[in-house]
Amino acid sequence: MRFTTEDFFLIHQTVSNDSNLVLSRTMEPYGLDVARHPIPFDGRPVIFKNMFHEEDKKAGVVHRYTNAHEASSVPIFSRKIYKELRDLAYFSVQLIPAVIRGVDEKYVEGYYAANTFDFLDVLDLEQSEYYPEAFDEDGNLILDEIMEEIKTVVFCQEKLSKIDPKYLTMFKVKYLSDRVFVSREVKALIEQHPPLAIGFIQMSTWTPAAEM
Repeated sequence: MRFTTEDFFLIHQTVSNDSNLVLSRTMEPYGLDVARHPIPFDGRPVIFKNMFHEEDKKAGVVHRYTNAHEASSVPIFSRKIYKELRDLAYFSVQLIPAVIRGVDEKYVEGYYAANTFDFLDVLDLEQSEYYPEAFDEDGNLILDEIMEEIKTVVFCQEKLSKIDPKYLTMFKVKYLSDRVFVSREVKALIEQHPPLAIGFIQMSTWTPAAEM
């Protein structure tokens, strides 16, 4: 199978109104290593919390829990979605039990976090387009700032062809920060289980404004 940029989608958190639950990672039990390193899983679930817990409590806002959330580049899926995804092959993904610390410190169970670590080198540095700020005084790309200054993303077909297709399911891309990307197949499996508090942007149509 020959993959192109349009076969992949960026997972992004949808914050369309005040009812959306905005989650972040906690320091317990594994700290901020989640989403950057494999977790030495010992049976304890990863914990996530409402970033605006105190503000919501004062305002009397009660959030709904959906079948998919996103917390600082960690997709969080319900057990229904987990069952769809658990048997797929992944390049560097751990599907780990997760809980959400909800109202009055109660824990909402039945979730799994996709701890996606390591990066695939599939970005086409020449074909992608950038804002002027992406270059230094000598005209060289400042690689660690690409995600902030990229206009359009192009994945390299030659690089993609060298990767076993079974691993092009859920992954991160070198130079594109901690963003998580999924294949068309994974996107379809997730979308079978609404409601979702995440969305998908096809990378062939992605622009900075698409995430706003």
